[in-house]
Amino acid sequence: MSTIQDRGYVEKREGRFFPTELGTLVNDLLVRAFPDIINVDFTAEMEERLDKVEEGTDDWVDVLKKFYGPFQRTSRRRP
Repeated sequence: MSTIQDRGYVEKREGRFFPTELGTLVNDLLVRAFPDIINVDFTAEMEERLDKVEEGTDDWVDVLKKFYGPFQRTSRRRP
């Protein structure tokens, strides 16, 4: 948490974190650049798959391939 504070993405007030203007801008850019990754459904599915890896019922290589796929597609679209 200190990293996002040090970089000026959030401010801590009354024990809670609040986004700064810079933090909001960075978040918006990331959501636009990686819509397949920065969303609630992706996060929930990844948590489930990582739990299965921990339990030994899913292969970590397959999980990483699925995770990395959206990054590959996004990087191909960029000049």
